[in-house]
Amino acid sequence: FGVLIFFFGFFFLVGGGGGGGPRPAGTPAVTLRQRDASRLATAPARSPRRRSFSLMELVLNLIIIAMLAAIAVPRVTHASQSARGKSLLMTLTHVRHAIERYYAEHGRYPGYDPATGAPDDDAFVDQLTQYSDAGGNTHATLVFPFIYGPYVRAPFPANPLNELNTVDVRANPTDALVVGSTGWYAVLVTGHFAANCTQAEMAEVGIVDGGTKIPL
Repeated sequence: FGVLIFFFGFFFLVGGGGGGGPRPAGTPAVTLRQRDASRLATAPARSPRRRSFSLMELVLNLIIIAMLAAIAVPRVTHASQSARGKSLLMTLTHVRHAIERYYAEHGRYPGYDPATGAPDDDAFVDQLTQYSDAGGNTHATLVFPFIYGPYVRAPFPANPLNELNTVDVRANPTDALVVGSTGWYAVLVTGHFAANCTQAEMAEVGIVDGGTKIPL
């Protein structure tokens, strides 16, 4: 309370509340309002100046921004990983259904070289994305006898986890597979088709059941 009285008295004196001492005899009385108006009229014009941030305000703003970023970034990352996982499952389902349609019309799964009968990576992609005949030979346009397909729109979809759209075609499940070397892998004797990536990569996008061997 004493501090408030001190400041009140200080501003009162500075503002002229004390009257500036006794008025000499014969001096006309001047009201406080008239004196303030006179001071404003004779005071030099001040150029407007924008108030800058203090160091404390700047630090507080940075702390608030950092806290908001700490909350938002994990949520954005989780949403992105979840979207990639859903995209992967949708692509697997789409291609697996395409493989079954090819099998229904040709009597065997795509990926066999029509000339040699051996597993062929390019043949797998071409037989799903181009027109084909009964023997699995492919053509870019619809002309007889290439009346089947296409089953998947070209280009062949990429694996959302490694952005590769290549396919490692194997005759048997026991054949060697280099994980991550291609976007996908296929097994011709069973028609199995899956993403060629590690179980850790699958777990990052929320797929923990089945690892790299997701049966669809």
